[in-house]
Amino acid sequence: MVEAQSIAQFGKAKDIVNVYDYFEENNTAYIIMEYIDGVLLKDYLEKQGRIHDMDTVLSIITPVIEAVKKIHAKGIIHRDISPDNIFIAGDES
Repeated sequence: MVEAQSIAQFGKAKDIVNVYDYFEENNTAYIIMEYIDGVLLKDYLEKQGRIHDMDTVLSIITPVIEAVKKIHAKGIIHRDISPDNIFIAGDES
């Protein structure tokens, strides 16, 4: 629940998913997050194969770095940054 509470404070940040609610039931924590119309970075990389274009690499990694900087500025450390939980939305999907 601490993770959900921490992320919820970022509200409408463009590069951090919105958390609308969180609760515990049946000894399980649930987080209600914004729906993102896009593709997981993991799936994007599998479909594209290797990316050799530096502009594409930077367009993917720069927003991730900016989001991490925002959460670190609030004293939060995200311990699960991976292609499994990074979405590419919009034109790149």
